[in-house]
Amino acid sequence: MNKLQEIIHFIISNYPTEHRYELSNARLTKIVYLSDWRHVLMTDTANSISGIKWYFHNYGPYVDDVRDNAVDDFFVKKTNASCLYITDVKNTDYKYGQLKESERSAILKVIELTKKLTFSQFIDFVYSTYPIKTSSRYTYLDLQQKKEERLAILSH
Repeated sequence: MNKLQEIIHFIISNYPTEHRYELSNARLTKIVYLSDWRHVLMTDTANSISGIKWYFHNYGPYVDDVRDNAVDDFFVKKTNASCLYITDVKNTDYKYGQLKESERSAILKVIELTKKLTFSQFIDFVYSTYPIKTSSRYTYLDLQQKKEERLAILSH
């Protein structure tokens, strides 16, 4: 299992059961983005959790990597192929060995902050993040650079 699949498993396994029907491809992808952004903000490392090179597409941060890894993952159960609603991870005994404690913590915090948001509220939350607010559509998001910009602004 690659690290992105492990991240997907961790999110699904820790997402509240009553809200799992809301884990569409769009929401799952943006949870990975939010987790990457939170991890970059909260740690001294320049590394995101997923290693994804995020692209600011029409509908916010997007890449096909999350969808492709979920679709190809035997252990992820998809309930609606056209929307990729992900509801369960079959491999419940997995120990998430590739995820550091700070990475798990970032993901869990994002889940806690967003689990009760409607999709519209969730998207507003994603669009309120500094990398999205300060970037143009159709550009790549350098999360480390955006962290440094934000810190420079706050230090003045």
